[in-house]
Amino acid sequence: MTPRLCAHHESYSHDIFLSYRQNPDKHFTQDLAFLLERRNHPRENNVKIRTFIDLWCLTGGFQWQEGFLNALVNSKVIVLVISERALEGVVEADSKPDNLLLEWEYALDSYEQKKAAIFPLFVGEIKHYEGEELYKKFNMTKALNLDRFPA
Repeated sequence: MTPRLCAHHESYSHDIFLSYRQNPDKHFTQDLAFLLERRNHPRENNVKIRTFIDLWCLTGGFQWQEGFLNALVNSKVIVLVISERALEGVVEADSKPDNLLLEWEYALDSYEQKKAAIFPLFVGEIKHYEGEELYKKFNMTKALNLDRFPA
């Protein structure tokens, strides 16, 4: 794949690639990207962290899938944002294509080729409590539907 220039960072590569499912994890992932980019503040340490998130880095004019896969293979760290609802599409990937699973497959290839590190980030469901958004503990059994397998 030919590297593409990211208009947001004016760079052909990224330090961090955020892999997530738009619905339900867009807001959490965008907040995470803001926090990572905030590290670029000159008073803190002068280190520039270029974080790929499709909302910022992909623009019109070329194919979406090619754009995010290109950014993924040109990133040093890949963060897999994994929520219970995000896994629903992955489980159904044998019957319909799933871009999140495709990202994970490319991430594993990059890791195996020693081109990138992978960090899974498990995110529980959002619970609204007294006007605040709180995250519940990630439920692996529920997310992977492990109850369907006898003990």
